[in-house]
Order: sequence, then structure tokens, then C-alpha cells
Amino acid sequence: MGVGDFLRKGAQTPLTEHYLMAGAPGSISTNSEPILAAARDCFCLLETPSCEPWLYLRFWVDPKGTTQHPWPKPFFRGLDHLIFAGFDSQSSMLIDLRSRRAIGRFSPAMGADCAYWKAVIFPVLISIMGATVGITELHCGCVVKGGTGLLLAGPSQSGKSTLAWAMAQAGCGYVSDDRTYSSESDGRLVAWGLPSLLKLRPGAAHWFPDLKHARPSTAPNGEQAFRIDPDHWPGMTRLRNCDPRWLVYLERQEGAAFDLAPMSPSEAANRLEGDMIAETREAADAQRRTIENLVRFPCWRLRYGEPPQGVAEKLARLFGEDRQPARVHGDVQERIVRVVVSFGSGTGVPPVNGHGQDGRATANDTTTIVSESAVVRTPRQDPLRRFTPTPFTANVSLLGRTVRFATDSSAIFKRALRAFERYGGTSVSRPDFLWRIINEPRVPMQPPWPERSAFSDDGLRFINIGQRSFVAVDLDAREGVGFLAEGLASDEAGFATFFLDDVLYLTAGILGFVALSSACVALDEKGLLVFGPPNSGKTTSCYLAKVLGLEFLADQAVFLEIAADKLRAWGDLLPGVFRPETIQFLPELEALALPFRYRDLTFLHLPADRFPAPPRTRPVNPTGCVFLGRGESSVPNLVPLSGGEFRRRLAESLPFKDDPRFALRQAEVFRALEKVPAYHLAFGSDPAAAARFFPSLLNARSPQEVTG
Repeated sequence: MGVGDFLRKGAQTPLTEHYLMAGAPGSISTNSEPILAAARDCFCLLETPSCEPWLYLRFWVDPKGTTQHPWPKPFFRGLDHLIFAGFDSQSSMLIDLRSRRAIGRFSPAMGADCAYWKAVIFPVLISIMGATVGITELHCGCVVKGGTGLLLAGPSQSGKSTLAWAMAQAGCGYVSDDRTYSSESDGRLVAWGLPSLLKLRPGAAHWFPDLKHARPSTAPNGEQAFRIDPDHWPGMTRLRNCDPRWLVYLERQEGAAFDLAPMSPSEAANRLEGDMIAETREAADAQRRTIENLVRFPCWRLRYGEPPQGVAEKLARLFGEDRQPARVHGDVQERIVRVVVSFGSGTGVPPVNGHGQDGRATANDTTTIVSESAVVRTPRQDPLRRFTPTPFTANVSLLGRTVRFATDSSAIFKRALRAFERYGGTSVSRPDFLWRIINEPRVPMQPPWPERSAFSDDGLRFINIGQRSFVAVDLDAREGVGFLAEGLASDEAGFATFFLDDVLYLTAGILGFVALSSACVALDEKGLLVFGPPNSGKTTSCYLAKVLGLEFLADQAVFLEIAADKLRAWGDLLPGVFRPETIQFLPELEALALPFRYRDLTFLHLPADRFPAPPRTRPVNPTGCVFLGRGESSVPNLVPLSGGEFRRRLAESLPFKDDPRFALRQAEVFRALEKVPAYHLAFGSDPAAAARFFPSLLNARSPQEVTG
């Protein structure tokens, strides 16, 4: 990870505004004015909010980010309440449905792309988070005529966008063309739209003369479409919301036809729900209640094949007045036989015409939809993979704690257990934390491992591994989740070093540890912590110390705790990672070590079965610290460190800034560590010169007893 603010705990987001987001009060905190400008276009700005936000969004723009438009296709994955969105390798967010929070880190170019926020990021947020606050996303267009909201439902390519645009050109108000959000407000249902671009397929130019001289644009996935901004198209009027009163389910067919017939509430509800993504039982039940209230309004099936302008004209005429249209088949109208709706007891005053007293469906009514056949619900799709089973499960010992590890992949399960073996294997104790890791076979990522970046908020943190792999931790829930490309997961050394170590770092605080970037050697129960910047010789010198009778405990990180009033140090998952230039000092690595890569760097890994003396699983009591200064002196020179200098260097050895909740534990560990002798060791290029000091540093009772 490297020393510094890797989790960006110091990121400042001083700009905060409050909005009504598709009917839900929410707040956005950021350091980017363009993000707020895009939010004002998407949502209703609340100058004086009357209640606490239901949704909390925090977005930080990293001034050092370098990615640029065009943006790749976004990537969405999650488990249970934690959902990751990767927009590019430097722009991503984590959504916590349990606390209704979203946190994200973005490049300056993406932060300034208002159109992308309006078309992609904000709609994604409402789609994913909406169910937790009573918002139901409907696969519908929505237009308004004479104050009446008309929902245009149907599968892809049924003509929702085309008809919405045609009706808007015929004088209807425009709310949305493909996604409409329904929520309750003051006991009534409200349909909301977001200001994303209206998308028409290239074939629409055949029907609309205005498009004949326009060029369709190409999306990152290769899809071509006309993209129209309703706010700036002549003659169009965009509305933020409306009261929906009618629902028409579209079925396009060949030939000239216009057949409008009533649809039962149960069939309409089943079709609407069939387009929804999988949710928790509680959220799905809330969505069903919204749909049941919605389908109390008249529902229709329209089979049509006429040009969109003619269909739009007929629909606008039929639904433009506050009355039930008759069945329409060509030019013949028939009286409609109303669908029976049975209302449960306790609903108060009986409804009027199947609705509330004012003719509107009320969200508080309890209804049972009656149909001629039982409702058969179509299983919801789970594109986010939130409910992926994890049948490969074990409780494993880790740093003296018990962690429950679960995955959907037998290969990942075996690799993880091999990495945990040095800590004692499986455990029967109650788990202190849950890790769930999902294999991602459809993501074409192979080593070298891509650049990682991270972001965090109170109790919530994530690391994105490129755009399409990640690990996220919810400290309060004591749960970590991750999705990892299969090609990366199969790289055993990288899996342990760049993935499991990340999870361990992110989890250490809540497990009771303070992590330090340090190597460690041991003699019996005593341990020597070896510090130094990258390429200072920590790993090589600790490995060479084995020849002098010492144990190699850690090469990259130690995890410190106070147990029974004693300071203890545990080693990391995978000691034995070397730089290629180490071969000049350890020629045996050329035959024993295996290469693995991170970005443009190559490392050598010494597998456990090739390690001359496997590192111990027990902790040690630190009795000394040494900071390496490679290349600082041709003659080794050991100098004791003063208390102030030692404290400064310890602080610099923290891998990242952690949550304030762990500050007292960190201070306690540092006070205990400051009681042991600490030195700065300057030497030449050969790490063996440093290793010769380690035995005496472990045994010395005073600086005068140290020899090299």
C-alpha cells in the first residue's frame, strides 16, 4: 500500500447541498462545484430542508487523477448491502444500502462531466439506492397530458422512447422515456423523471424528419443511437414529476394496427415487477406494494404497428381527459368491462371507481388484486450479483482471531486456505469478521495487477483494483466483500499480496490491531521490527538473518496488539516477496522463486513449500526496532534514536490513516513500542551487512552491547 493517506481520510468535501431526489430527501457533500451543478439539474434543490436526509452522498474529486473522456462502460457488482460502481480505473464509488450512504472518488475530468453525472451516475444511484427509501424504479416512459400522467411500459424495443418523444412533439409534457421512479408523497403516488438524454435508435430517422440530417452517436459498448436533450429541443417541455393516472403496456407488431384493450391489475403488476432487479425481501415487498397501488389505475395493453406519430396522436386524445377511454380497435369503440379490484377491510372509506375518494390510488390502502388466474411472478434478475451463493465456507484462524471466509469459487477457497495455513488453519471459535469473495469469470483481466486506489468514510472503505475488481469493508457490520477477476485470482502470489493483504489491512483496526509497514525477525519470543522505505533491504536482510539463527516473521507488515498488558506482533500473510535485483545477494531465488507483476513492476515470490524454514504462526514480543538506511554509509553505522525522532518515524510507518475510533489503541501501542530500544542503521548496498546486527539487537540490554 505504501505509507501515507491511502484511504484518503484527509479528503475534504466542504460543499454540501440538500435535494429532493425522486421524492426522497438527500444530501451531497463534495469538493466539486460541477457535481453540485449536475445535481441541481437532476433533483429539486432544498434551500431549507425540513428533515434529516434519507440518502447521504459524499464524492471527492482527486486533483491528481488523470483519466479522460470517453468513459468506458461502467461496472456494477455487490453483495448484500455493499455495492461497488466502477466508472473507470480512477473513478468509482461504494454504496452502503444499510446506512443509505454512497462514497466515491473521481478524476477531475469525470467530476467536471455534468452530462455524464446526469445521464449515468445519478440515475444509477437512484436505481440502486431507491428501494431502501421507498422509491420504485419502473421500466417505463412517462408523459403528461392535461395534468394526467401516462406511463408507457414494455420490454426493450417496444417503442417506449419513440412514443414518448412523439407524444412530447404532439404537445404532451415529457417526464422520461425509459426509466421512471415512483414514490409516495402525502399519501399519493408520484412519478419522477431524471434529466437523462432521450435515446432513439437509428431507425427512428425513418419516422421523424428532424432526425434525417442528424448523426447517431456511438456509446462505449458500440451501440448507436440519437441522444436528445429534452431541455433544449424545440417544442419539448420537460417536467420533473407528475401524478400517474394511466398505464399502457406496449406490444409492437407488424402491420398497421392499433388495438387498445384493458389489462388486469395482476397481469400489469407481474409485468412491471418482471423488469426489476433482485432486492432483499423487505425492499421487494415495499416495491410490490407500490406497484399494487399503481395498478389500481386503469391498465391497458396496446398492440400497434402504426407510425409513432399516429399512435401518439390517438393516445394523447384518448388519455388527455380525466376519464376512462373506451376500448379502441381500429375505429371501433366498445364499452369497457371494469376489472374487479377487491379492497381489504380497514381501508377506511370505500374507493371511488377502484381508487381513493379523489380518484387517485393511495399508498396507504391495503389491497388484494383479484385475477382470473393466480399471479405467477417472474424471478427477478440479479445483474449486480448481490445474492450470489457462497457455498465454500470455513472459519479460519487469523492473527489469533477467527474470520469466516466464504466464496463461490473452489479455486479461490483453496488458495485462501493455503495463505491462512501459517496461522493455524480452521477454527471452531465464533467468527469476529466475515469475508466474502466472489469470482468474476466474465472480466478479462490478467496480470500484471492494475493500479489500485481507495476511498473511505466513517466505518466504510473500499479499494478498486482497476475498474472491474474491488474489495470493500463495512467495519460496523464486521463484513468485507470483494469481486475479483478470475485471471487475477488465479495468480496465487498476487492474490495473497495484492488482495488478501489489502483485506487484512482494511480489517485490522476492527479486529483490534495496529498495522505498521515493517519487517520482523524473531528469536524465541522476542521480535525485532525492521523498518525502511521501499528497496531499503528489509526483506532480504530478514531472509539472510535465518542463517544467523533467527526466524523470518514478516517482510511487509506487522500487526500489533496489547494482550494481557503485553505488546505482541504478528506477521503478515506472505513473507517472502523480493525484488528481482535481490538475486545478486540471494542467487538461490533464481531457481526457487516465482515471478508476479504489479503494473510495470516485477516481484519474486518464494512459495511456502519452497521456503527453507516456514515462518512461525505465533506472535512475538517486540524488544527492539531498527530503521534501515541503505546506501548511506560504506561502513555500517548504528545510531540510537531519540524518543521524539522515534515517534516521528513510527507515525510515518503507518500504512494509512485509520478511523478516529482507533486512535486510542494506536496511541497505546505506540507508547508500549516507545519503551523498546530503537536505532538507525546506515550501511552500504549489501543487506547482509544489516542482517549481521539483528542478533545482537535482539539480545542487547543497552546500545553498547550491539555489535555487527
